[in-house]
Amino acid sequence: DPSPDYDADFRGWCLAQAAAIRAGAWQEVDVEHVAEEVEGLWKGAHHDLTALLLGFLELIYRPSDDETGNYSWQSSVIDYHRRMLEHSLEDSPHLKPVLEGLLGEDYAWARAMNRRTPPTTAPPEACPWTLDQLLAEHWGPPEAPPRLP
Repeated sequence: DPSPDYDADFRGWCLAQAAAIRAGAWQEVDVEHVAEEVEGLWKGAHHDLTALLLGFLELIYRPSDDETGNYSWQSSVIDYHRRMLEHSLEDSPHLKPVLEGLLGEDYAWARAMNRRTPPTTAPPEACPWTLDQLLAEHWGPPEAPPRLP
């Protein structure tokens, strides 16, 4: 049986590739696409970390005319990306040191993006939060306004 097509049946392709690797059927492994997928394994979690940092920075430092509405959608964004990070780390706990290593770089990116609208005050140069704090379900930066439930 030929392997399902990478572009037409991605799920089937993944299952077939995993089976071929487990069986040691190396001639059946789609090496280029498998390598591409392995290189991208951490990228979803990386995206969620940058979005979570940006969410907190916007909540704290961007002015809003409609504070209640602004806090509501920002709280939703924060909660969504926090949960996605939790899922990533549940599935791949070895991602945690990778994300901890990227925290400073991701914070710098989020801080730069936060400048689209001038902040009311400038965020700190270095990330003031740890990954564990960012992942704690009911944690919020002490400088943040109260979030809606």
